[in-house]
Amino acid sequence: MLSLKTISKWLVLSRWWSYITDFIAVTVGSMLALPEFNTALYIAMLIGTISLNAFANFMNDIHDFKKGEGWKNRAKLKQPNPIASRAASIADIRAASILALAIAVLSGTYLIMYRGIAILLLGSIGIAAAYFYSAGKSIKSLALGEVLVFTIFGPIMTIAAYYVESGRVSPAATAMSVIVGILIMLVLLANNIRDIKIDREAGARTIAILLGRDKSMLMFYAFMALAYLLFVMLVAAGVLPLLSLIALASAIPAIRLCISMHANVSKNSAELVARIAFFFSVLFSIGMIVQQLTLL
Repeated sequence: MLSLKTISKWLVLSRWWSYITDFIAVTVGSMLALPEFNTALYIAMLIGTISLNAFANFMNDIHDFKKGEGWKNRAKLKQPNPIASRAASIADIRAASILALAIAVLSGTYLIMYRGIAILLLGSIGIAAAYFYSAGKSIKSLALGEVLVFTIFGPIMTIAAYYVESGRVSPAATAMSVIVGILIMLVLLANNIRDIKIDREAGARTIAILLGRDKSMLMFYAFMALAYLLFVMLVAAGVLPLLSLIALASAIPAIRLCISMHANVSKNSAELVARIAFFFSVLFSIGMIVQQLTLL
């Protein structure tokens, strides 16, 4: 039987804090399907996406470590790479990645049995993206990390969650998937802006390196503003209910963060963006639930 210490260790090695992005996408997509909501399907979606996220994180550790000394040093500087820091062997990480993938496949199989072949297609795209993000001539080596994150957590995962709950696709789900994708993409962008120097020394390619700090910050501000502008437009157009506007409260810490990042991109900037996206998703969910209660 696994001890609490061992479980805690592997949660840290899998970067459990990154799972907040899965919660955001799945929850927003599921809340949009109200009053159609199946708790079992929601939990299965969360387990599947979180497991796939863990698989991607483990594969990233393996591939980064194999890319040479520069990447090993980068891993040590950015965060405790389990292989570079000798917290776990490559064999251990590979076994953990296989286990994570197996759990994701099992969860996906359950969803496929319930909703059909469309989930198989979306799941296959997710697995391929998780692997090729860091493998070989990787997606992130082409400076396409932000594009991938936007696509996976936005249009694919958010719409998939809505489809799993309702069995269809809607304009609201499609539009909200863009907002979710932007907010989660900004987590990676903030991370890459912070790590421009480290990544450049390791020979990495990111949008932040290609654009430089100043233009990357302008990109960050523009997309943050765009996310909230699109949200207000969707409510004004009647695509989203009026009560969902409660999510605008998350714009307050978003503005504060933009102001602080102008002076200094701190070590925890990416974490703060993730918290804002999480706050947005929770408030949005509350608004959707209250809206449904008013219709009873």
